[in-house]
Amino acid sequence: MNYNTPENKVRFEQIIKKSRFIAIATHVSDQADLQNFLNQVSAEFPDARHICYASIIGPAETGKQLSSDDGEPSGTAGKPILNVLQHSGFGDIATAVVRYFGGIKLGAGGLVRAYSGSASGAVTQLTVRTVEQKISLYLEADFSLENNIRHLLGEFSVSKPEVSYEHNLQIRCSVPIDLVDTLRNRLTDITRGKIVFTTLDPV
Repeated sequence: MNYNTPENKVRFEQIIKKSRFIAIATHVSDQADLQNFLNQVSAEFPDARHICYASIIGPAETGKQLSSDDGEPSGTAGKPILNVLQHSGFGDIATAVVRYFGGIKLGAGGLVRAYSGSASGAVTQLTVRTVEQKISLYLEADFSLENNIRHLLGEFSVSKPEVSYEHNLQIRCSVPIDLVDTLRNRLTDITRGKIVFTTLDPV
């Protein structure tokens, strides 16, 4: 399964009734990556009144969705930003919107428009990179089957499998989701069913 993710990092800025809104959109691969991004934004704008954000980690349709109003009235910042991301077609994306208050209150509707408009201004500048969704696998078999298993993994372009030799041969690797069933069948054939094959979380 392929999905689109941002290839670049962009920003968009606008002034609305003297409040300054700075939107930054970028690729993130997981929650640690998201936190690093937010830390960078906070360090760049340490005196900002609010740093609101939203993120989708994983494919656009099924990824984990996160958002924060960061002190703005509930539902006026994080959710409008997230709504922009949901309609963008991007997965593995984060957008933070920094606000410097200009002294004039915008009201709930005005805040929703300001945050969604700022997020949209950034997201529409992103360029697309297509990635292939993969899933983690755990394999366990007898030591004598290692060469055959490694050869087959090579045919499926599985790079850098993690191998350990505790009680049996144990391998962790990641494979494109579309190929999992085919790989399972091939592994079962070459090991004559003498293999433990467990699918873990998507990566």
